[in-house]
Amino acid sequence: MKPFPCGLHAMTGLPCPLCGGTRAVRATLQGDWGSAVYLNALAFPAVLAAVALLLVLLIESVSARRLINWRLLPDRAARFVPLLVALGILWWVPHTFLALARPKPELVNLKNPVAAVLRSLVAGGK
Repeated sequence: MKPFPCGLHAMTGLPCPLCGGTRAVRATLQGDWGSAVYLNALAFPAVLAAVALLLVLLIESVSARRLINWRLLPDRAARFVPLLVALGILWWVPHTFLALARPKPELVNLKNPVAAVLRSLVAGGK
């Protein structure tokens, strides 16, 4: 079964903020920090967040004590959604620029006209 394609990548040939994330998480878990950062630097914080969440859940299950009020979590987390969206956009700009400048063929489809034009602009017509 083919993986579901990223809509932004399918339309533009450019990586979205999460493109390369799965491969970067795998590289992080294997200790290959260079590859992880190359593919998507957000993988390391994502792995840390997942480990922290698993640790909290493990402590709660072993101690039979609630550390986090899970019912209030969605309301509290909703305050951070605009900030996370803004940070995602701020991350996407250099992520895309670097993917076009190097280029990263595993993240950028240079056969797509949008990506090809942007690549020529970033690379100075090379």
